[in-house]
Amino acid sequence: LWDIEHNPHPPLYKIFSALTLAFFKDHLGSFAAFRLSSQIQCGLLLAALFICLAGTRGLAAGLCGAACLVLMPRVFGHAHFGTTELPLMTLWFLCVCAFWRGREQAVFSVLLAILWGMALATKFTAVLIPAPLVLWALAYRDRASLRNFILMLLVAPLIAIALNPGWWHDPVAKISAYVTTSLTRDEHIPIPTLYFVL
Repeated sequence: LWDIEHNPHPPLYKIFSALTLAFFKDHLGSFAAFRLSSQIQCGLLLAALFICLAGTRGLAAGLCGAACLVLMPRVFGHAHFGTTELPLMTLWFLCVCAFWRGREQAVFSVLLAILWGMALATKFTAVLIPAPLVLWALAYRDRASLRNFILMLLVAPLIAIALNPGWWHDPVAKISAYVTTSLTRDEHIPIPTLYFVL
């Protein structure tokens, strides 16, 4: 049977929460300090979205885009939880931004690889981040994206392993078990979920 206290996700989002807990526990209390990392990451996401939209579509678009995102009930809710969703959403958006800039400047290609590695160290579904980027590059025959993909494949796995101490000993077996468990979650980690129960 699965241990209900076992968390199958990689540790980066927990590391972020541990940092805000350590720095702000005395001022906010343990509960609020632990969850503060999600709020900081939400602020980073909103700032990045605002900068991208304002820079290409104007100030009103930047403000409207950021407001529309933060006012989505699910996003607003997850910004107050110490979970994987907000960190992954933030890293996913930053990966897309770095991918776009990395087509022209190598430093952003490196940043993209680091960000994807961080995303892989946050949640399994981060493996999907390259999929729309590859499809876009193929659709537009964009050769400038090649450096991005090469660095992502070479650097990101090393970042993910470096940020996950549990994988340091026997990384091949640990990563293999993690992938298998993630792809067969219903067999290994059955989490019952009920909707609309009266």
